[in-house]
Amino acid sequence: MKRRLSLLLLALLAPTVAPGEQQPADADVVFPQRLSARELLYACNSSTITQVGRERRRYCAGFISGVEEVARLLQAEHGGAGSASICLPLDVSSRRLADIYTRYAGQHESMLEKPAAELALDALTSAFPCEGDRQP
Repeated sequence: MKRRLSLLLLALLAPTVAPGEQQPADADVVFPQRLSARELLYACNSSTITQVGRERRRYCAGFISGVEEVARLLQAEHGGAGSASICLPLDVSSRRLADIYTRYAGQHESMLEKPAAELALDALTSAFPCEGDRQP
């Protein structure tokens, strides 16, 4: 299942370049299946003062949103069996999802060498458990 999640994330988050358009030479090429939780946390905590920092923060928010989307699709496909249960409110923003990841990753520093998608999924599952999954 983790392999399937990684493949879906790769498809959703792969950078796109229009035919005939070249990617800038100084662009950071990131392969989401190899991105560590620490690297994603770095992007999420980038300064908004610079253009590069703003782009990193947008990447972070998009990455976390992609993880949520894939988890929701897998949940629907398998009826919730064997997959993470995430029940987000309808009005949650991608920036809020990134903030949740940032807080969770900061509280679980020993897990920062894990794949970013895995820790993001843990953060979302912890923050938005479905009603039947809540611990008393």
